[in-house]
Amino acid sequence: MRTECGVVRTAAALTLALVPAAATAVGEPSVRALQVAEEIQVDGLLDEPGWSMAEPARGFRQREPREGEPASEPTEVAVLYDSETLYVGVRAVDREPERIIARILTRDRIIRSGLDNRARFAGDDAVAIVLDTFHDRRNAFIFATNPNGAEYDGLITDESPSYNTEWRGVWEVAARRTDDGWSAEFAIPFRSLRYPAGSDEQAWGFNVERVIRRRNEQTLWSAWTRGEGGLHRISQAGDLVGLRDLPRSRLNLEVKPYGLVGVARERQDDGTVPTERNTSLGLDAKWEVRPGIVLDGTLNPDFAQVEADEEIVNLTRFDLFLPERREFFLENAGIFEFGVRGLFGPPPFLMFFSRRIGISEDDGEIPVLGGVRLSGRAGRQTVGLLSVLTDAADEEPRTNFAALRIKRDVGSSGYVGGMLTDRRHQEDSETDGGVDFSLWPTPRLNVTGFAALTSAYGDREQDKAYRLGAEYRSDRIWAQGQHILVGPDAETGMGFVTRTDIRSTDGLGQYTF
Repeated sequence: MRTECGVVRTAAALTLALVPAAATAVGEPSVRALQVAEEIQVDGLLDEPGWSMAEPARGFRQREPREGEPASEPTEVAVLYDSETLYVGVRAVDREPERIIARILTRDRIIRSGLDNRARFAGDDAVAIVLDTFHDRRNAFIFATNPNGAEYDGLITDESPSYNTEWRGVWEVAARRTDDGWSAEFAIPFRSLRYPAGSDEQAWGFNVERVIRRRNEQTLWSAWTRGEGGLHRISQAGDLVGLRDLPRSRLNLEVKPYGLVGVARERQDDGTVPTERNTSLGLDAKWEVRPGIVLDGTLNPDFAQVEADEEIVNLTRFDLFLPERREFFLENAGIFEFGVRGLFGPPPFLMFFSRRIGISEDDGEIPVLGGVRLSGRAGRQTVGLLSVLTDAADEEPRTNFAALRIKRDVGSSGYVGGMLTDRRHQEDSETDGGVDFSLWPTPRLNVTGFAALTSAYGDREQDKAYRLGAEYRSDRIWAQGQHILVGPDAETGMGFVTRTDIRSTDGLGQYTF
């Protein structure tokens, strides 16, 4: 039975009492989304009737500094939805509102990657939500804001603590300071999300984290334990229930054509000023083939619209590892990751790095003629397929880049997978392949590894690279160790290798008093 705004309820039902949310049968907390017919004004005030009628999620507990204790300040989170948009409202109560810290205004700066590539909240009070729309307990969208209303969005893949912050969704958020703290309203169009088809009621994975920066306090609705929890541990998240009759177009297709016309005039040595006309046409398309499977296509893409890289002075002999910002490569980018990101430095070995496509070694542009990219989840499998053709430029011949990635779920959070990459042109070709895994023998112990074989190319012989690592995390102990080998000729045609001919064994440990 649907519930619409306008239903008469008792005053007690409208009171936001500070009691724990109801738990599901499996022990996870649960919050119910309320369907509304009225328009929600995204202003951060939470003053529409729907917010007072919804049953909010409460019962936040500390992850830091006092594990398991109730949050020092109450937090309430309610969820509404209509025919087009999902709304999440947050009331962050604070008995000392004048001491709330909010300095950040820039997009995607609320959460930053540390030297170990783990995502961490920056220096502001903040709230972040995750939506596991397929309820697969391993992948999710993340949205965050601070009392200034700054935006942050990204993707979490296979519970990785490193978020894909280059993904850009279409959504809106507003935040307001109040007499008893601050509040925020998230408005996320359903078209910006991927979720199962069907009119039956759906359950999504859902979690919320709040940071009170002056106390260095991290509180979560679920997954608040140090050893097994954290916002990225989607398998420990709660449930968002009550979503029904979610919108879905018959042909979920987005097409973005473009045209550029330019004129260049440059004086020559003989005094003449010839006119050179430049025209360029192309398009990008995105089609959700089936729920969770997305096909991206591009013809002569316009990468001129991409945000410029930050200028970095490189005083080392190693290549800089810069993030991918081109839209064609961003959605489900974590599917194509194979290798190891590394700690406190660039990745030792990645088999696939999309910036090798369409960009020369001296950062010059190589025209992309076209490409297709299929990615997503089908049952317990995660698949990725890519093929891109680049034109001849900068002494590089016309080249086709192809990659195939397959992962199979193991247990609640682990996977085993394989990957093949192929770079091919008229003169030669290079094919690399490998297998990898991430397993959780216990909720606190993660064992990972990969083995890759690179093909002979040019002056290089066939070679190998492999890694075996483990990480253990409890409330007081954190330990991590790995052994990695990269052969002298283990270069990859489409990847990133910091340096070859290395064999390294290292470990880190931490004890919290």
